[in-house]
Amino acid sequence: MLREIISWLAEHYDSGQMLFILGAGLGSYWIDGRLLQAQGFFREARLARKVGLAYMLGGSLLWLVVRLLMGLIER
Repeated sequence: MLREIISWLAEHYDSGQMLFILGAGLGSYWIDGRLLQAQGFFREARLARKVGLAYMLGGSLLWLVVRLLMGLIER
């Protein structure tokens, strides 16, 4: 069961999707954070930056974990 889940993730969560999620995180961090701060919404700007960091870190870490687990399963 676990092997099927990991192989499904590896099949569907490739480098392209990881880059897309990384781009969404960068956009939320840089663009949304700056626009909200310029409009005076400081709390919302901090939240946008935190969400952007979560997207960037979470997407990258998920990709790494899936790749490492696939390497362990294939042994």
